[in-house]
Amino acid sequence: IVVVAAAGNNGHTDEIIGHKDNGDPIYRPAYGTIDSPGNSPYAITVGASDSRGTARRSDDAMAQFSSKGPTLIDHLAKPELVAPGRAVVAAMSQENPSTAAERPDRVITPTGAGAPQNAYYTYYGTSFSAPVVSGTVALMLEANKSLTPALVKASLVRTASALPASLFPSRAANVLTQGAGEVNAAAAVELARAFVPNADKLKAGQKVFSPNVTLGSLHALKIGGESVAPSNRVLYSNGILFKDSPVLVNGIMLSDGIMLSDGIMLSDGIMLGDGIMLSDGIMLGDGILMGEGYVLNCGILMGEGILMGEGILMGEGILMGEGILMGEGIMLGDGILLSDALRLQGQGIILTDGILLSDSRTLGNGILLTDGILLSDGMTLSNGILMGEGILMGEGILLTDGILMGEGILMGEGILMGEGILMGEGILMGEAL
Repeated sequence: IVVVAAAGNNGHTDEIIGHKDNGDPIYRPAYGTIDSPGNSPYAITVGASDSRGTARRSDDAMAQFSSKGPTLIDHLAKPELVAPGRAVVAAMSQENPSTAAERPDRVITPTGAGAPQNAYYTYYGTSFSAPVVSGTVALMLEANKSLTPALVKASLVRTASALPASLFPSRAANVLTQGAGEVNAAAAVELARAFVPNADKLKAGQKVFSPNVTLGSLHALKIGGESVAPSNRVLYSNGILFKDSPVLVNGIMLSDGIMLSDGIMLSDGIMLGDGIMLSDGIMLGDGILMGEGYVLNCGILMGEGILMGEGILMGEGILMGEGILMGEGIMLGDGILLSDALRLQGQGIILTDGILLSDSRTLGNGILLTDGILLSDGMTLSNGILMGEGILMGEGILLTDGILMGEGILMGEGILMGEGILMGEGILMGEAL
């Protein structure tokens, strides 16, 4: 069952911070306002865009009221995409007879003789955006009945048209407001037709496209008289890796020794499993590190390779998410390369299910990396770096109860690690052991 959910209408506070050219107020954005059911990682969560009353895409913008990610509690990057939800003309509900009197400016005046009064109304809300996507899903399933919910979501986010970056204050705000972009129904249906007719029977490692079909063969479409090029922002979604010939990658090997699964990774002799890590003499377990760098607390490694959170490693070999490794042979950028033989295309790159890769990076459950870097509940990293409740990391780096990391690195109550390494109340490890 494909589940489509409205993001909600809590995307701004009541504080006015400016005005548009037409005098309309600009409100302060409110992030982290998507809750149930849109906070489900399995749902396709839809925010609201503003079509401005035209069929063109070039003048579209975001509706200020549209709820923004990350999701409450779980901190997933949402919504998946957006659809028109501001000033949508639809049949007027007749349940409340006072509606027309309360907001006469929203009632559509009939133009034909004998046309019924109070029949159509101008609505605002993500509840009118979600049905646009639901209708698109119906067309996709009509084109290919074998699509799974994962393939449907992957197709929608892959084909979505990103609203201009100039509409957003940062790249992080960009993805947390519009997700992959505005739904492109025609492109989504075209992609659905490109999938094999037995897509629900595919196994890991099999290509999802029909023979002789690639992403490069999908053509630009006309919307409102304007050419809309195929999107390439999304590289991975729900087990689908969008290289030129997309493949199902749940737990399978990708090219030279690289495997993506729910917790196991292999690349050039490097294995990441359930707490066991990494190449020449380096092991990470339950807070245990041997090698260069430092392990602090529950699996937080900071050194030449930086590990933050449950399995998120940032360094020369970069691990992001639950067992997704991007290593020395892997480049992410405008031309994206994953290992020696696997090339991906993207621009400001999004890997859905809460993962954004760009200059601002959102990694996993609510971990946002920007110029001022936020990691989950109240953890901020910037020039003066704060992690968690009272955990400060800067040039002189303090972590909770007396744990200091700096040029002379102190860990715990009297445990110093530096050029002369002191461990315990009287144990020194250094040039002389």
